[in-house]
Amino acid sequence: MHLKVSLAWLLLVVFTNIGKAAEPTFRWRTDYAAARKESLETGLPLLMQIGSDDCLYCRKMEATTLRDAAVLNAMTAQYIPLKIDGNRDQALVKALKVQVYPTTVLAGPDGTIHSIINGYVAAESFRDQLKLTTSIVITDKKIEKDLEEATANSKSGQFAKAFATATQIALVAKGKPNEQLAKTILDDIERNATERLAKANQQVRAGFPNEAKTTFADVAQNFAGTGAAAKAETQLIAMGAGIVDRSILTSKATSLLAMAKELTRAGAYADALEICDLLTHTVEASEAAKLADSIRADTTKLAVAGRQANEQAAAIQRTLANSWATNGNREEAAKCLELALKLEPTGPKSEATQTQLTSLRNGTLNAIPAVRQK
Repeated sequence: MHLKVSLAWLLLVVFTNIGKAAEPTFRWRTDYAAARKESLETGLPLLMQIGSDDCLYCRKMEATTLRDAAVLNAMTAQYIPLKIDGNRDQALVKALKVQVYPTTVLAGPDGTIHSIINGYVAAESFRDQLKLTTSIVITDKKIEKDLEEATANSKSGQFAKAFATATQIALVAKGKPNEQLAKTILDDIERNATERLAKANQQVRAGFPNEAKTTFADVAQNFAGTGAAAKAETQLIAMGAGIVDRSILTSKATSLLAMAKELTRAGAYADALEICDLLTHTVEASEAAKLADSIRADTTKLAVAGRQANEQAAAIQRTLANSWATNGNREEAAKCLELALKLEPTGPKSEATQTQLTSLRNGTLNAIPAVRQK
């Protein structure tokens, strides 16, 4: 009987210890550089608490808030916890502009500070701060992954997919470095689409409508979401490309209207007006018309729209001039550059165009480099 009890007790002790061994162990880090490196390598945010041995509220927070089960679990599993003695590390205290003890700093793996908590904080409020920072870091990780995917898709020629992803990133990452990276991808895709659109317009002027339709269709399909794609769809409809294209337009009307609104907010009034006109025979026609009327009723916005339309037309003329010059037709190239100067008479691009025209007339330029829009 004694043997059975001892055996049962022994098994209980063993299994209890196994359970305890499986639990994560909380451990304060004390070396700032090592903790930052660990945060970067693991992808976990850094929780840095700055205090001192003689700080009453530091001891109170350790005895209450930091012993809360949910807080302790979060600090153990979701953070790299670092404790700093402010009396010993004055340089860090000064750099972070610490005013009171304890001060808790929550930072992402990249070093971005997401929250600074001054003084003693109760467990419930502290839990909320930890959850918020964890959520931000998770979002940042997703943005990084999506950014890599958008870059890869753009390089592999999947422009529509890359444009959609980069557009979402630009909205979510507003005000952060990744917003500018996303906008760079968007600008590159839009520039590529604009150049192909200019080629299609050139094919129309040169008397090759079938080739132009093929190029317009390529822009509309492979660069979906860009302003150039919307213009290509407009051209396809104007050229009588067929009912199929109209059905495609109808299916995209909602997203096109959203794009027109976004372009209006961004000050791209010419592109917004063009899209609104495109939606004339869709369900969104009424709302598109109101948006267009709001631009046309504002003389300042309308003047900007006119200037933008001229700049776009000038860019097409410069591209066309390049093609004519490459094919040896210097006279037609000169006409295109002259028209470009009338459309855009001032500014850096105008100066470059004038230089190209002078060189062309002097016989010192065989091919005119395309002047890309920013």
